[in-house]
Amino acid sequence: MFRKNNKIDSYIGFARKSNKLALGTEACISKMKAGKIRILVVSEDVSADTKNKLESVAKTTKTKIVFYGDSIETGKIAGNQGSVAYGVMDDNLSEAIYNEVCNMK
Repeated sequence: MFRKNNKIDSYIGFARKSNKLALGTEACISKMKAGKIRILVVSEDVSADTKNKLESVAKTTKTKIVFYGDSIETGKIAGNQGSVAYGVMDDNLSEAIYNEVCNMK
């Protein structure tokens, strides 16, 4: 069962509405390499290969990475059904998401 948090859902929605959200694995990798992503939100149901690829780039670029929700639910919130990676490019929203994920543990 996947963890759900309405605040995180709202923060992802705010990032999307303010054009501060990269959608999809390749877009996130590109934006991470450009230094624009502050936190990478990855669905908990991501494949092992994609997870390893994203973790490797996040580590190289020193980007925070959190695992949250499933691709169907986060896809509805972000407006991109089926994507497993979302890059938040806003400092305040990324900090809020990180804090909420840490509080869920």
